[in-house]
Order: sequence, then structure tokens, then C-alpha cells
Amino acid sequence: MIQPSKFIPARPEDFVGTGDYGAHTAAHELVGLVNQARANHNSSLAVLINGRPGIGKSALCRWFIHDLLGCGKFSIIRKNGSEVDKEFITQLAGQLGYRDLYSEYKAIWIEECDLMSLPAQGRSLTYLDDLNESTGTVFLCTSNCKLADFEPRFSSRFNVFELQPPTAEEIEPLLARWLRHPEAIRQIARLAAGNVRAALKDADRQFAAENP
Repeated sequence: MIQPSKFIPARPEDFVGTGDYGAHTAAHELVGLVNQARANHNSSLAVLINGRPGIGKSALCRWFIHDLLGCGKFSIIRKNGSEVDKEFITQLAGQLGYRDLYSEYKAIWIEECDLMSLPAQGRSLTYLDDLNESTGTVFLCTSNCKLADFEPRFSSRFNVFELQPPTAEEIEPLLARWLRHPEAIRQIARLAAGNVRAALKDADRQFAAENP
């Protein structure tokens, strides 16, 4: 059996957080969003996922791109917001009219997109407006609780998911996939304080102790 921290969600039920703004709920909403886009001849999508570190943003993005949209290795451009300038957005705009050779969708994934410069955010406004009229492209951004730092018109172009940390009670069933002792599960989930990534890393040590 794999270590807990090596776990890769493969379906909405694998994500933790069933409240109105949990990752589990967001995964189901993304399924609906993609189904609607596919029914509309693979219309393009702009998605922004905002929330604390360690609560599932990157895991959601990987699942969304690879499993839900079926983007291949060569259909994904992944960058940090600090690497994104106005010229990069202009290059993306010039590619909107071209379909991807490897899958139905091509994906642009910007992590920590709040680090994008204001000129890049401003140039993105036109790009995102043109994206609405195109097909086969997903513009995906993540931010670590810094939505207020964006140019307001920039974030208004996205389907925004404001993720909230899961409760300890929501983390416990995930840990129970690997761990046998209820008290250890409760303690790890409580100490994680809503950080799923931290809980899985702490569970590695308990898993090793239970499986010498």
C-alpha cells in the first residue's frame, strides 16, 4: 500500500471538505462545469481556485486537468504567477484560434497567480474576454488566500472557487484508509488544523509504525 502522502485523488469522492466551500464540493461543481462546456462544443473555461495552502488546490487542479478534461502531457502549460508577464499573455492570445493536437482541451495553469504583474492582469482582461468566444482552452489559476490583491475586473472573469479548510472530522475518514488506530487518526486530524497535506505527511509516520 502506498504512503498516505503519496495519495493522488482520482474522483470527487477522494477530496476532503463536504461543506459549501470544501474541495469535495468544488470537485463535484467542476464536473458540472465541464459537462456543460462539453455540451457546448468544448467551450473554453476560466477557473480560479483560492484558499489556504494544503487544503487541496493543487490536487484539484491536477485532477481537473488530467482526469476530468483528459489533457495530455503536451497539452499543459504550467507557470508560477511571477513568471507571467504581459508578453506571455499576448502569446497565449495568439494561440486561441488553434486546437490542441493531443487532446480536446489545452490547459494553462498559473500557480500563485496573485504574483502576476498588474500589466499582465490588465492584458489578461482582453484575453479572458476572447476566451469566452473560443473553444478547447482552459485558463486555470490558483491563489493562496490573496483574491483581494487582484485587479477586481480580473477575478470577475473567472468561475471562482473559494476553498475553506476541512474540519478534523472530515479529515479522519481519509486517514482511516491507511491507519488502524482511531486515537492516532483523531490526533493527527486535529493537529493538522485543516491542512490536509500536513495531515497526510504526519500519517506517514504512523503508517510506518503500524506497518514495520
